Amino acid sequence: MSMNKNKKGFTLVELLVVIIIVGVLAAVAVPLMTANVQKARKSEGMAGAGTIRTAQRLYNVENGAYATSLTALNTYVSTADLTGTWFVAANYTTDGTNIYVTCPTNAGGTTINMGIVSGAYNGY
Repeated sequence: MSMNKNKKGFTLVELLVVIIIVGVLAAVAVPLMTANVQKARKSEGMAGAGTIRTAQRLYNVENGAYATSLTALNTYVSTADLTGTWFVAANYTTDGTNIYVTCPTNAGGTTINMGIVSGAYNGY
């Protein structure tokens, strides 16, 4: 009986090393991706606030005062302009002085002041 000495394949040690390397790479990549998601969420909120700010400026030019609700801005901004991946028009509010964004992804629905209507972005 002849035995085939040319068996091909991976040893258990080689497979374990590959699994450990993939695990380490995944452990490093997940936090980096989470940070990118947070930056994207912030950028989307800023873009929506900027859209409202521009609409408020147009409203002010034509009416002599800033609108105190998004409903008054319907001529200048549509709900489609404020619909994104994380935020929709319902997440944005304005009181004629500030623009606020309610973060739906936070457990408490945190409301963040996005900036002064007539001025520059305040940040968060």
